[in-house]
Amino acid sequence: MINQTTFYFDLNVAEILKRKGIASAENHRKDLLTLGRSYLRQAALGRVDRTATADDAARGFINDGLPCDVLGNAAGALFRGGEWEFTGRMEKSKRITNHAHRNMVWRYK
Repeated sequence: MINQTTFYFDLNVAEILKRKGIASAENHRKDLLTLGRSYLRQAALGRVDRTATADDAARGFINDGLPCDVLGNAAGALFRGGEWEFTGRMEKSKRITNHAHRNMVWRYK
């Protein structure tokens, strides 16, 4: 008999599946990720503290006539690549459709 707790709760497996899912989404949305990352850099460079959140990418997409959620699951890869460091801060998303969920605040290096 399979231990149900072990089957449903395994952090190592969850992390592997997370990385695999983000990599797959990133691969399918490369051009949009490049665009989203440019919006993030632009937002960060316009601030004294050089910070940005995923909301900044969403604003950029909207301003260019694209849906704010055009990245889908690939949004999880926006801050990957070594250009960004997590500040340790979180702030509520201002996007109405996000229902004030918490965004990580990143600093452009």
